[in-house]
Amino acid sequence: MNNWILTDDFIRQNNARILVNSKIQPRYVNQPQSEKHDNSNTEDSVSDLLKECLWAIKKLQFKKPLTEIQKSTGLPAGTFSRIIQKLGRKKFVKVIQLPFGRGRPKYPVLLPDGYKELGIQEKKYNGKGAGYEHTLYQYLIVEYFSDFNPEIELNRNEKFIDVGIERNEKLIAIEVAMTPVHEKENIEKDITLAKADYVIVACINKKVQEKVKEIVSQMPENFQNKSEVCLLSEFLKRKPEELLINQTKLNL
Repeated sequence: MNNWILTDDFIRQNNARILVNSKIQPRYVNQPQSEKHDNSNTEDSVSDLLKECLWAIKKLQFKKPLTEIQKSTGLPAGTFSRIIQKLGRKKFVKVIQLPFGRGRPKYPVLLPDGYKELGIQEKKYNGKGAGYEHTLYQYLIVEYFSDFNPEIELNRNEKFIDVGIERNEKLIAIEVAMTPVHEKENIEKDITLAKADYVIVACINKKVQEKVKEIVSQMPENFQNKSEVCLLSEFLKRKPEELLINQTKLNL
């Protein structure tokens, strides 16, 4: 057997011969340091993962908070949070945090560009001043009083009620007041034209509540007797089995 020595020159030459036709595939190409461990793609494109999250939000928006939507995707909380931030920067999604409720939960909703990205039509609502927050509160009311089959944008005589509940041949109209501007008109419309038996104005805060109460106090007595002004946060704490209102007024 021939004895030979494994020198450094021999190793370099041998490696050069082996690698001469080989190409090294870089793991990251022109990728920012902050994105190297994020599989959800760059800011200039929308990956399949981001679209999956958009569809999850579309399916559960207004109905479930951010934490429950995250669980439905099966993604880790941190990953989902980064994706939501990206969707927000792209103006695909808006996150609304409730000003009341335990932990003040957050709800993500799709914006017009988010609907365009998914190639679907955005549903429009008829309420004056209706925005994403207003729509969210309508859904919260519907969810809370689901045993009474409430309906968003209930149409009666071509007049739309924010949330309508029909019970024992009586119509209860619930109006969400983000501002006091249209509430006199809403009460008159609901009672006179939509033929509601009772109107509940659920106000977003005490300032709006006080102003709407002042407005109602100046209306004719028949409107006052069929109207109630309350805080939305307090309204959503009522027991559904109490049928929402003072039963003696409607004799339900």
